[in-house]
Amino acid sequence: MNKKTPHKFQEKMELTYEQHFRDKYEEMVHLARELERVLGREKAFGIIGKAYERHWVESTRKEMAEREPIKNFEDFKAFMKEDSPFWSHVLTYTFPEETPQKICM
Repeated sequence: MNKKTPHKFQEKMELTYEQHFRDKYEEMVHLARELERVLGREKAFGIIGKAYERHWVESTRKEMAEREPIKNFEDFKAFMKEDSPFWSHVLTYTFPEETPQKICM
């Protein structure tokens, strides 16, 4: 612990994006494979998919509550195109088609 942070868990650490994702998901992959072995692929992936969907819906709901409301489709398109240092390193996406009524990723 250093003098700049009040607690050791608040200290920054240097990781590559690869290290971050490996550390974060390695155990989850192992658990998914074990669930697949015990329950079968379809049932295991169904359980995991529903759990992740619930998590991300709630997470997105909280994030959206802290933002300016999306009032129209132009606001939604701007939201979809927002760049962040984290997501720009972990996702690669394009918008091959965009019209006043449609946006495709």
